[in-house]
This record gives sequence, C-alpha cells and structure tokens, in this order.
Amino acid sequence: MRRSFLNIAAIAALLACPALAQRYAFKQYGPEHGLDNQVPVAIQQDASGFMWVASPNGLYRYDGYRFRKFSVADGLPADFIVGLHESEPGRLWVTAIDGKVAVRSGGRFIVIQDPLVKPVSPLSGVSSDATGRVYLATAQGLVIGTPNRADPNRPAYRFERAP
Repeated sequence: MRRSFLNIAAIAALLACPALAQRYAFKQYGPEHGLDNQVPVAIQQDASGFMWVASPNGLYRYDGYRFRKFSVADGLPADFIVGLHESEPGRLWVTAIDGKVAVRSGGRFIVIQDPLVKPVSPLSGVSSDATGRVYLATAQGLVIGTPNRADPNRPAYRFERAP
C-alpha cells in the first residue's frame, strides 16, 4: 500500500513539473505604445536587439520601451511592408507588397533601383549568406547582390542574375 502511494506521489510530482515550466508571460502592445497597427505581417530581431514589425500601414521598430513608426517619408518603397530580412553586416532589408525592396542605411531606407531587382517575391524573396551576399527571388529568376566594400562612391551592392 505504501509503495502504491509513493508511485502515485512520484507520478503526480512529475506531471506537475512540466505544467509549471510551461507558463509564459505575454504582454500586449497597442497604440498607447506606438504600435498603431495590430496586424503584424512579419517580425525580425536585428543584431542590435531591436524588434522590427512589418504591417499594412508601415514598419515599426521596438526598442524595449516604445515603437517608432517608419513610412514612405523615411525612404520605404511603400507603407504596406510584408517581408523583413537582416543580412551581414547588420543591414535590414524590407519588401513591400508591390515587390519593391529597400535596405536600411544610416537611419534611412534606400529603395533598390536596379532593374534586375524588380519585382521581388513579397513574402520570402530576400535571403543572404555569411559573406554578405544577398539573394533576391524575382519574377525573372534569382538575383545575387554582392556588397561593394571597395568604392564608397559606387552603389552598396552590385546585382547580377544567378547562373
């Protein structure tokens, strides 16, 4: 009888432990925190720890305290942002619903004007590797962007079609 009681007590203790370990704390953010849109399309954490939230009415950056909204006035290609990706060395790439792409540089976004880059698949069209090369999935095929580190007077990336 005592052995049965110990077995039941041991099973009860084991079942109770995972229940305690599964508790998560959630916090809801809204307009009072600077997040005007409650429909995130994509979320990306950058190398600096900022959380970026893509939404139908802009891009938001969360610094741990509040959200800051970025829009077309900050260089975004459109307000409806659907894709986010960070490449080396910490460059944030955004894709708009129309397939235009921009990269963050010096606090602003610069729309990529290269004719090879139009349009990029909006939902999952940007990737990169450890060397800093960027891969863009376009309607015409894969385009590779190689960083230009040698000449600061030239565009930051050189784009060409994948072989």
